Amino acid sequence: LRDTTAKGVRVSNFTSGKANKDGTRLKPESEWVYFPCPAIVSEELWNDCNALMDEQLSKLNKLGPRSVHLLSGYLYCSCGSKMYVYHKDKYPTYRCKPCNTKIQSEDIDGIFHAQLKQFLFTDIELTDYLSKSDSDVSTKEQRLLAIKVESQRIKKRMDELVNLRLDGELNKESFAELFQPLETQSMQLVNQLPELEAEIDFLKIQNLSAGTVLQEAKDLYSRWPNMPFEEKRSIVEIITEKIIIDKQSVNVSLSYLPTPHPSLQKAGKSAYLAHNMVPA
Repeated sequence: LRDTTAKGVRVSNFTSGKANKDGTRLKPESEWVYFPCPAIVSEELWNDCNALMDEQLSKLNKLGPRSVHLLSGYLYCSCGSKMYVYHKDKYPTYRCKPCNTKIQSEDIDGIFHAQLKQFLFTDIELTDYLSKSDSDVSTKEQRLLAIKVESQRIKKRMDELVNLRLDGELNKESFAELFQPLETQSMQLVNQLPELEAEIDFLKIQNLSAGTVLQEAKDLYSRWPNMPFEEKRSIVEIITEKIIIDKQSVNVSLSYLPTPHPSLQKAGKSAYLAHNMVPA
């Protein structure tokens, strides 16, 4: 995914035989040579993928003080203020100073763990998801076939017009009037093929990995209670956007897990709010 050949740019003359002071063998970028090559994906898709990987890497490499509490830095009060753990409470408790909304650290950790499960597909939802993905691939493959068939039809008609012109049955003006629109249409169809083929390949790769990714996520939920704090904290930093607390609800926003089924989200939230929220 980092290789620029995927977007149609091949780089050469970028390494040297002698290592630099930092241990790399890269030459200055001004000496690199770029050549066009067949693209597998569009430049926009390549840039989007690399931006996503850069974002994930930045989360992994964030520098700062070591967190004592699992969700430190991610809790916000509904008033917009960030919530911190203050030591005046008997038990570690996140508190909003302006409006005094609070929740015990142990309770919000439990809610977060529950959300890991709620945000995963059930077996039925996974089947539906994969079926939809297969349907998307099938739709694009049918479109690809239709374009190829139409392209062949137009090419056949163009060949017929050429033969008519060569046999003298069409004059120059009539030939140009009939041939040029077909030539334009043919070029438009041909230009659609590489991007559509790349989209189909990309969807097929996604489908192959979807089941594995979701199964690993389910395993993550079951292993969570016994995982070391540092490992759990690293996962929190990768998948968590923000957790918003108010006096009646908890809203956990996760970055890279599927959206939960509405019934699961409602049931899971109400069950925890019934006994886990600490009143102000």
